[in-house]
Amino acid sequence: MFLVWMIVVLCWAHQINLIVGDILRLKLDFLHAISLSLEVIKWFNGHDVALTLLRTEQKLTFNGKFYVLILPMVTRWTAHYLSLLAS
Repeated sequence: MFLVWMIVVLCWAHQINLIVGDILRLKLDFLHAISLSLEVIKWFNGHDVALTLLRTEQKLTFNGKFYVLILPMVTRWTAHYLSLLAS
């Protein structure tokens, strides 16, 4: 009798890619919300004064914490997940 071990490491980025792909195929309103949120992220990231004011307001509202505006890149699937995560 042979003892065979198989170790399978799940690729987090690949799993997120599959999940996000399923969500995007199902919800057209979600696609519209994503395009609007990307516009907002790009605008704030391009305007330092406005971004500083937003972070200051968030720190006051959320006990010293603020949300980072992450612009997802094509090859960085975790960035897509984190940019949509409301934690």
